Amino acid sequence: MRRGFTLLELLCALAVLAVLAAVTAPSIRGIQEEARLAETRTNLAVLQSAAEAYYSKFGAYPAAGDYQDALMETGIFTRRLRDPLTQTEYFFWQNGRYYVLASPGLNRRLEISLNAAILAAGRLDKRLIGDDLLATNLRMTD
Repeated sequence: MRRGFTLLELLCALAVLAVLAAVTAPSIRGIQEEARLAETRTNLAVLQSAAEAYYSKFGAYPAAGDYQDALMETGIFTRRLRDPLTQTEYFFWQNGRYYVLASPGLNRRLEISLNAAILAAGRLDKRLIGDDLLATNLRMTD
């Protein structure tokens, strides 16, 4: 009596394993992307709370260019946060009264145009930002 597997049996087993790997790989990538999205939303909420605490303490929002440094220097914030989706810092704009914190999001680019008129009006058109992730104290309009 022979022991072992035939070549055909081994090839069939490998084919089944390859099909299983092909089916599960995309779902694992989707789970990782959802985790990054959740981390981004959490980071934006933390930065928004820190910006509001800074405003409460100093009567103004931190300067746009070095806002995370300003938050850390005052002790409001303990570490620099980076966007897990793009591995870059979050975008921050402010005009003294209104601010926008944003992540470029899954599309890896930020299609948002902010200017003094938009910030002065206190509202932001949702069509300008698409699916990007952001935190703001502006009113959002359609």
